[in-house]
Amino acid sequence: MRYIDDSDILATLTPEAMEEPVGPTPINLSGVRVLVIDDTPTGKFAVAGTLSAAGAEIVFADSVQAARPMVRSAADRGGPFDLATLRDELNPTPAAPGATLRRCGHVGPVLVVDDRLLGDRVGLLRRAAELAATEPPDQTAPVGIASDLAVYPQLRGFLDHFIGRLPHRLIALHQAMTEADLDALHDLADEIKRSAATHGYAELAAAAARLAREADAGPTGQLNKSVDELITLASLTSPRPCDPDDGRDLPPRA
Repeated sequence: MRYIDDSDILATLTPEAMEEPVGPTPINLSGVRVLVIDDTPTGKFAVAGTLSAAGAEIVFADSVQAARPMVRSAADRGGPFDLATLRDELNPTPAAPGATLRRCGHVGPVLVVDDRLLGDRVGLLRRAAELAATEPPDQTAPVGIASDLAVYPQLRGFLDHFIGRLPHRLIALHQAMTEADLDALHDLADEIKRSAATHGYAELAAAAARLAREADAGPTGQLNKSVDELITLASLTSPRPCDPDDGRDLPPRA
């Protein structure tokens, strides 16, 4: 468990300070629904105080796990959150922030909040306003990708094993891309393709097959696009969309 000295942050968040203008140009977040995911009172107070002062409507969740049913319920009611803020220590998928929330129906941007941003009220407000304005909710974004085999309860362990190995494969994939190792990239993509097909993830298998072909063709602009596509699809996979037992949402705290 990592403990943070938040006394400096608290000192800046007095009632008098909260009434002070946060910048020369007022930012209006009226009508913007924000889901604040943070497990510390200080973090919640800093983010909610800053954004609500600009007119945002705030809803709290202590963890990604607790946020999932809230996101799913909001999406089902036709009123998804416009923005989610996520404490960096609670982010289960650093390579694709917000992937877990998207599996549950969140289609808006996700702002990852670290200690630096918590101490910069002006920067926090500006970044939130930028995301809310430039990345409106995409109603066509995929909610989640479930296995074709999810209808068979007896195969749950079989699918869990595949899901559990995906993060390690994606890390290796990213490393191969960074090092421009096209042979390793092809082999990894081919491995994901075969495994995804075996476990009933046809869409993921097709994306991995495209990446393998691109790796064979050599370094091109399409290669980067294919890597991004595969990582995005992989981050959306689950035994079932918005699965309440998806262990990837429960990373150990550093």
